[in-house]
Amino acid sequence: PNPGGVVRNRGTVVTYITVATFGWFFYGLGPCLNLLGAELDLSPVLVSLHTTSYAFGIAVGGFITPRLSQRIGRGRTLRLSNFALAIAFVLLTLGHHPIATIASTFLIGIPATVGVSLTASYLDEAHGGGAVALTEANVLAAVAGLFSPVVVGGLVAAGYGWRPAVWLAAVAFLLIEWRRGLVS
Repeated sequence: PNPGGVVRNRGTVVTYITVATFGWFFYGLGPCLNLLGAELDLSPVLVSLHTTSYAFGIAVGGFITPRLSQRIGRGRTLRLSNFALAIAFVLLTLGHHPIATIASTFLIGIPATVGVSLTASYLDEAHGGGAVALTEANVLAAVAGLFSPVVVGGLVAAGYGWRPAVWLAAVAFLLIEWRRGLVS
């Protein structure tokens, strides 16, 4: 049986992995920002400005998603957003001043919103309503998210710090785009 008409073809699997990778980063962001704040000796207000900046990026991403998707297509827009996420993740890890790291979280918010919106629209279109496919994708994101803070903590405990967890997400998004090929 095929519940909800979900066909787990290459496009769907790549989309599931994209959503799971985003879940990995999203749930690991809080611990990473707290560790960044401790590292840079930031006040709680400055640490919270990172998530405020991220929220502004989300608003910008929501505004540009339909326009960009209509102009260059969903597949290219999603590809661009995943590359932009990888770059923004690296920028976050390279920042050693709150202005740089706060700007990085703003930059993360834009393509994150684009990616989440477009993966949902792809699943909806590809699976005739997409409720089952979207649920499966969100379950994978939640499972990945459960492990992210554990991995962040393990990396910190092992002496590597929080950055490698973010780099894993950046590399994952690049690998996703390599695997996606021409799938829209």
